[in-house]
Amino acid sequence: MNLEETILDIHGKVAEQRYTETVLDEEGNEKSSISSRPLTLGNAISDSVLLQISEGEEVTEKSHLLRYGIYEKVKNGNSNFTRKELKLIKKCIAKRYTPLFAGQFLRMLKQKSIITRILEFLRIK
Repeated sequence: MNLEETILDIHGKVAEQRYTETVLDEEGNEKSSISSRPLTLGNAISDSVLLQISEGEEVTEKSHLLRYGIYEKVKNGNSNFTRKELKLIKKCIAKRYTPLFAGQFLRMLKQKSIITRILEFLRIK
């Protein structure tokens, strides 16, 4: 799975993710600056799993560690996710993004799920 794979916006262009960062101007004063970067699968996974857990979801040490572990994998360029991790990633992406973006990401992840199952099956034999 390519964590750098991008998705397209409604106009067929690479979708961008906007974010606000605090920078210092020439005089040392803090100033907010809006920047953007291509919206990649890796960015989407990281952002999704790091969102605060929603109402009704159980907040446990285990769930936080699972989410943080996924974030660390993505940060290190590792896309070797377990079934449990993939299930959580899909759930988080579906919650975080609109259908246009979530649909593209979920298709990418579905391909990964199929490949993971095949590899697990081959290891059993």
